[in-house]
Amino acid sequence: MSMYEVYSNLRSCIEDVEKGGSLDAHIALYALSHHDEVPELSIEELARACNTSPATISRFCRRVNGSSFRSFKEQVDDFNAWLQRETTEARAHKQIDIPWYFDIVETSLLETKRLLTEDRLEQAVDWLLDAQNVYVYGSSFSNLAARSLCEKLSRVNRLCFSFGSVKGQETSLCLLQPDDLTIFVSFSGKTSYIFNLYVEAKRRGCRVIWISSNMAFDNNGARELLLPVSAESLSEYSTALVEGMSLQSAVNALYISCANRLRAQR
Repeated sequence: MSMYEVYSNLRSCIEDVEKGGSLDAHIALYALSHHDEVPELSIEELARACNTSPATISRFCRRVNGSSFRSFKEQVDDFNAWLQRETTEARAHKQIDIPWYFDIVETSLLETKRLLTEDRLEQAVDWLLDAQNVYVYGSSFSNLAARSLCEKLSRVNRLCFSFGSVKGQETSLCLLQPDDLTIFVSFSGKTSYIFNLYVEAKRRGCRVIWISSNMAFDNNGARELLLPVSAESLSEYSTALVEGMSLQSAVNALYISCANRLRAQR
């Protein structure tokens, strides 16, 4: 499990409080608000801080995070290390020039424009319109683009679903049918749990569209399609300052292509 997964699971407890209940949301809020302290706490100390019992904390970890309390603390520790790297690690450039940043974004968008050929977009639209249901998956910043695509497709009467948490994505696999379309939005295409979702979608017979910079997903068979984006990124920051722009531009291009097709049919 990656550091993003534990963050996603905790955040979902708060955002979906009506589903998980106020106790889960309370524990998750404490863990996120005191993430730098959690790895050093015993289960009894965390229970006291949350005004609950050690048994409740143990059940919370299993139910929300699919882990033991010990593993939960290790994942929070990984999350803390990730946060530290963004502001303290020595990188190629300690700071970047803003005009240079926009130059990099422009380069990325122009490369994505070149890669997203009309043939690829038209085939993707064929599959979108042919699908019974559409499920869109992503991780971290890629999931922002995934959820954006889902929202857009609902406006052209496509029955589309996306999920805010890793747990929600994994649980949704039981719903997949062979006439459904799965779309994976992943800049690198290497996130382990996203790849596992992809393998399961294939096993269930679904068509697959990747929106990714990973060209390894190109020409993977008749039921898979890659909508490629630029591999341009900023190594100076682990936050996706360029990558998210290229993914979002591909999402927008796919939506426009779909809307144009439907308008032409009227």
